[in-house]
Amino acid sequence: MTSTRRPVSEHTPSGASNPTRTAQLVAPGNGPQLQDASGQETHRAHKRKLVHSIVSHLLLALQITQELSGSQPALQLATGALIVVLKAYEKCSSNTEAIEALRRQIERLNTMLKNVLPTDQERCPPALRNRLENFAKDLREIADDAREIQSQWLIVRLTKASEIEGKIEDSVKTISWLIQCLIVEGTIAVELAVHEMAEDTRQGFQNLYGRLDRVDEELDGVRQDISQLGTDAIPGLRYAPNARFDYARGGRSECDPETRREVLASLWSWLMPNDPRLETLPDSLFTVPQGYSMLWVKAMAGAGKTTVAQTVAEWCAEANILGASFFCGRDGARSDVLRIVQNIAQDLAAHSPDFREALCAAAKAKPHIQTAHVSQQLKSLVVEPLHKAKTRGSFPPNLVVLIDGLDECHDDEATSVILQALSLHIADLSPVRFIVTSRPAENITRGYRVLEDLKKVTFEFALDRIPAQIARRDIATYMRYRLAEIKRRRLEAGFTCDPQWPSPVDFESLVSLTDSLFIFAATAIRFIDDPGVSDPESQLASLLASTKGGKVLRSSTSPYWQLDALYLEALRTAFPSLSASLRSIVKLLLGTIAVVEEQLSPAGLEALLRLRPGTARGTLNRLQSIIYVPPVEEEPKPTRFLHLSFPDFITDPSRCDSPDFLVKPSLQHTVIALRCLEAMGSLKQNFCEIDWSNDHLLNTEIPGLSEKIAERFSPALSYACKYWSHHLCRAELGEDLLRALENFCHCHLLHWLEALSLLGCVDVALNALQSAQHYLKEHASPTTDIPALLNDCECMVRTFYPPINASFFQVYKSALVLSPKDSLVRRLHNEDVPRTVLVRVGDIKGWKYTVVLAPPGMVEALDFSPDGKSIATSTAGRGCMQIWDTQTAAELQVCHGDTSGFSVVSFSPTGREILSGSRDGTVRLWDVVSGACLGVWKRHSAQISTVAWSTDRTLAASGAEDGTIALWPLDSPDEVTVLDHGGKIWNVVFARDGSLLSASENGTCRIWDTLSLSTTRVLEHHSPIRAVAVSPDSRLVACGTGINGDILVWKSEDGRLLQVLSGGLPGIKVISLTFHADARLFAGYDIGCAQWDLATPAIVAALSAIPMSNRTVAFSPDGVLVAHTPGTDVAIEEWPAQSLQGTKRHTTRWKSAMTRFRQHFTEYRELAGPSVDARALTYDASISPSGHLIIVINEGRMQWMDALSGQYVRTIQDDDGRLRRVVCWSPSSGFFATGVDSWHAFHVWDASTGRCTRVLTGHSDMVSAVSLAHDGRGMVTASWDGTIRRFTWDWQIHSGDPNANMPDTSSEVMIHSSEVIFRCDGQIWAMAVSSDGKWIVSASKDNSLPDTSSAGLIAKPSKRPVKDGSGTYPTIRLHEASGRVIWIEHHWDIMTALGFSDDGMRIVAGNMHNQIFFYDISALIQTQTDVVVATTSFTATAQPPTPVVHERVLIHTSKLPLRQIAFSPDGRGIITDRTYNPLDPTLAAQSSPRGGENAVLPAARFIDDQGWLWRVEPYSKPRRLCWLPYTFRPVDNPWANTWSVRGDIIPYSTADRRLVVLDTSRC
Repeated sequence: MTSTRRPVSEHTPSGASNPTRTAQLVAPGNGPQLQDASGQETHRAHKRKLVHSIVSHLLLALQITQELSGSQPALQLATGALIVVLKAYEKCSSNTEAIEALRRQIERLNTMLKNVLPTDQERCPPALRNRLENFAKDLREIADDAREIQSQWLIVRLTKASEIEGKIEDSVKTISWLIQCLIVEGTIAVELAVHEMAEDTRQGFQNLYGRLDRVDEELDGVRQDISQLGTDAIPGLRYAPNARFDYARGGRSECDPETRREVLASLWSWLMPNDPRLETLPDSLFTVPQGYSMLWVKAMAGAGKTTVAQTVAEWCAEANILGASFFCGRDGARSDVLRIVQNIAQDLAAHSPDFREALCAAAKAKPHIQTAHVSQQLKSLVVEPLHKAKTRGSFPPNLVVLIDGLDECHDDEATSVILQALSLHIADLSPVRFIVTSRPAENITRGYRVLEDLKKVTFEFALDRIPAQIARRDIATYMRYRLAEIKRRRLEAGFTCDPQWPSPVDFESLVSLTDSLFIFAATAIRFIDDPGVSDPESQLASLLASTKGGKVLRSSTSPYWQLDALYLEALRTAFPSLSASLRSIVKLLLGTIAVVEEQLSPAGLEALLRLRPGTARGTLNRLQSIIYVPPVEEEPKPTRFLHLSFPDFITDPSRCDSPDFLVKPSLQHTVIALRCLEAMGSLKQNFCEIDWSNDHLLNTEIPGLSEKIAERFSPALSYACKYWSHHLCRAELGEDLLRALENFCHCHLLHWLEALSLLGCVDVALNALQSAQHYLKEHASPTTDIPALLNDCECMVRTFYPPINASFFQVYKSALVLSPKDSLVRRLHNEDVPRTVLVRVGDIKGWKYTVVLAPPGMVEALDFSPDGKSIATSTAGRGCMQIWDTQTAAELQVCHGDTSGFSVVSFSPTGREILSGSRDGTVRLWDVVSGACLGVWKRHSAQISTVAWSTDRTLAASGAEDGTIALWPLDSPDEVTVLDHGGKIWNVVFARDGSLLSASENGTCRIWDTLSLSTTRVLEHHSPIRAVAVSPDSRLVACGTGINGDILVWKSEDGRLLQVLSGGLPGIKVISLTFHADARLFAGYDIGCAQWDLATPAIVAALSAIPMSNRTVAFSPDGVLVAHTPGTDVAIEEWPAQSLQGTKRHTTRWKSAMTRFRQHFTEYRELAGPSVDARALTYDASISPSGHLIIVINEGRMQWMDALSGQYVRTIQDDDGRLRRVVCWSPSSGFFATGVDSWHAFHVWDASTGRCTRVLTGHSDMVSAVSLAHDGRGMVTASWDGTIRRFTWDWQIHSGDPNANMPDTSSEVMIHSSEVIFRCDGQIWAMAVSSDGKWIVSASKDNSLPDTSSAGLIAKPSKRPVKDGSGTYPTIRLHEASGRVIWIEHHWDIMTALGFSDDGMRIVAGNMHNQIFFYDISALIQTQTDVVVATTSFTATAQPPTPVVHERVLIHTSKLPLRQIAFSPDGRGIITDRTYNPLDPTLAAQSSPRGGENAVLPAARFIDDQGWLWRVEPYSKPRRLCWLPYTFRPVDNPWANTWSVRGDIIPYSTADRRLVVLDTSRC
């Protein structure tokens, strides 16, 4: 064993403070005045005296240590060395903290030595002897250092006093750590002997190899379970087979004959009132009305609820009415409340094909449903499929769902989430009926009391309140039957048995002991019939004797004293003589079964604990009266306690008074955590050895993956992956555990994430990593990089949760490659990088917390929950509100019912409710957990614009556009009070002192007294007030304006204006304000977010919006996160880690950014600090058609980049900053055109020389589309001025400096012509030119009805004209090259993207609402060609028939407006910037590319709404390449495409205006 000495970290124990750190944090002038010299000296003298006192007590404690360690020479030496260090500390240090911590550790050490150290050195376990020897060695080294310090000259010690004091204090901290390790590992070595067991395991490996065949057989059951899940289960849902009533390894039994008959009759008469079985049963104890749809069977532990439930489930299955069953447990999946609905849904699906079809669709449409709130799961997975099945008449009429032991599921809500969900949807669940059994736990009882909809359909039955004579009779019947069975079997086996056994007296005594607890009766029978003893008569005698006061006295605190006595007797009988080794094994096994989160089989326990094969079974078989041990042939079955009262008994020192069996949970957790970490050492990249050709598939799509997982993941390894952190955080930290954790973090963090993905439980990762970090922070330990690695991995999981959850390959293909280049985990796993996308340019430094939510439409309102873990969003026009997890972006809940549309949302101070306001003036109150609407209130006549809660949750307020404010008492909302502000209300907020503030369009902010309902003060402004906030002490009021972005800060007491925080420009709107506790004001603008320091005042941190202004902004209560709406998604980001310094400079930069944003809608900048190089902010990046050159437009310059090397080869200065983006390339790559800031003019550049050949002007409004001729001698442009213009020119270039600034309009070339070839009276939004230049298609919004009477039109519109919301007519036109229109089609929405097929015979168009339209214009073109031929040949021909242009509408799955659309290179699909849409085979065949199918064609690529980067190979299905996090996604600009792809190189500008160049050649 290696030495444990190493430097100790700076972590201080929980509750302790660090005086040095505190002193550093005190701001000059803010702390107490410095003491004078004499005062300081007096203080030091006092601390020295205190240190002397503590050391004196320590020396006395060490005398005890020496006495206790008399048998251990190594410990004697260590104690002597410790005394030397203490004396040095007494002389050199005045710090009491380290020495006080050491005092506590020595007291613990003495306790450990007293309790566990053998008196004879020979009896000391080798592991403990080694630990003592290393401990002594380390302390001697520390003592030698202390002696060296003390031996130095006095003058040296005086001049280096501070350094010497630090060294001595570090030595004492190191000693405390060494003692901690000795205590933990020494206790484990003696109590559990894990080191010796490990050695036994190593020696027994040969035996283990010989039994591999049996192990393989043991895994067959697991393989079959997973295989079943892979075929019958619903993809995307988690199923817990061990929760079914008929799970073969469950170990549950039904009621014995002639027992519980009255109870069963009562239940069955409700379920099957006409069943002949009732004729064989006695009269019912109670009658459940047939109108009730739920029965709650409640009782305390041990009353037999599960046995009754098992019997009812079996009877229902026989009658074919069992819809689903879920038997809850405290371990694993059965304890997960989120599994219940998923199991029920999949079981019900077996009864109806229509239900199953709808369920499959729901699971596919909602990939996060498995982690959503229970009510959302119930609605999506049961209620909606049930409605569909009932509508089609395919659902059985009398199904029963049984949930047993609901109290054993993990549920921290005040009211059971299952009951809340059932209450919300109980009316829609008919005809399904429910039986729920549980203890009368508080949250379950409350559910049946306060949930009115559930209460009125539920019948309650207390199983432990049935008449005492019936309960006693049933127990006596059960025991008489079982004892007779025992006697019969013994006689049949040839053993003798007293015919009168058991005697009537003994039998009555035994029945009396049960105290009506069936668990006692069952345990007693198993004890008597213990096959390991095979002497039932003596077992019964021993049991009766143990409860007569001779061995166990009745406890005054435990209601289970008889049961405790029974358990202790069973343990003592099983192990009458315990050797040290056997004692350790027994405690280790019992303790492990007691604390594990999922039960394991005997082989699983042996594998996890590294025990010799057969150890667990051989030991536990002696306790079959308490523990279920599966037979060898059923080995995959888990070992488990037969009742949950036993683990409570052996872990409670007030109930178990035997040190031989009392389990200390923290030691068990320590050993299990260590073994989990060691087990995960076998993990590696691609653990299941899946062929890398499948790396584009999701886990659910990989053939045979389920079988591979079952083969590679043993139960012990699966357990380790899921629960190592759980045990670590409950363990006692020592050197062995710390070393194992270091090895895991350095070598296997990524492999662990892969394993979680394969096991389908990535959701445990964040909690595991956060808990482990918190644990290490709270426990003093040596300096280590473990916390940094865990934090780095946590950031990785946060950022890449969606792809990791979906595909284990993406741990390496996305998370590893796209992590910051300084990521610790990335550095450790560089060799694990597979074939994937390479980042040529644009790697990021440092993690940026960004979670992206993807609601189904434009978000109008946001609000964080009080704990910041959830966020509510309302979506325009969708009539729903969604609640999301802010860490994983998983949808937790959806609230429906507001048909007019939600306009605002607000969490209550408790986070349990949400207020919403609607467009129709309605206020609704919602329950967060269930999604139920708790109230609907109406007092406003116009749209609700704001809602708020009082801090004590007694009042709610709503403000509307009609100028009214409603005050709603939460206890009696009918007693509402309506206040009239006098203008449109934008914002209301409560102050902590109870007053209400309202902000209005009329420029006033009113402060209301909510008791007198009067205005106490009016704050007047010259512009509308959009937002208002109150400081935590209610002294300051901030009002944000909607005209110039100014924020005015007032003193609420006297209405005095204190300061104005200038927004800088007209038109900027303040849309959100929040005070933070540290005198900072958080402001949300329509163009970004800022933190104002009110003391300066200045902006100290800022985030800007993408080129689409924020509609709403929310700040997390802890001040860490910002949620805003830059585009269609919601971005949740952290404020910049480094606050911006330099007040004047930063404020200037902020105003400058706002100025440019308002002037140019494509401007975006994240103000991360004054050190940012503005020229590094990229507006656009475009790659040439040849794929060799990338043009990058930064602020102030345009650069040529070699696409292969990533090196810049030319720079053109743009001192005026007018260039914005590359609008098009010539097909030959020789020329490209760029747009300038006004978007009315363009520059044409020679790509090879860098010369500007021409500046083109002529349009009077923004140019919406540009197409450059193949030879670079012409350009066709379309504009919002309603024109299509053709430019042609001679591109002969005069000599000049290629690096000179851009020429003006009088430069080197001469235009041949510039002509308008088409004009309409509206705006042209999109245009495309065919590859041969013969045809032009345009999309416009015409102000007047388009003229369709022209003789030149070859084909007429097939639809009638429709006005859109802006009063214009959306229109598509097909033009000849001359601009003449030959076809018009009307539409109801404007087209934003157009494209031609390669042969020019088909057109594809996309509109603002994401519809794609396919047009076959071949007949039209042929007709026009025939007309032209006839005209030019002067041949008289018959009038050709009017051609028909067929339209096909294709489905587009993106929610974003289409910006780019084209036919795929092979002509078989439509590629947009967000999707690939395969064409119908007939259309695809018609659209085959030039050259036929043998032509060499490029691949196409796109990024979907979820962030997946796809590659579409010709004649192949699309393949996922990787998932791009928010920081790697192209800027979401709805007006301009920023996505450029040629060959394998993809350059673009990201949301934070960073240039990224991706290389997909290795994919």
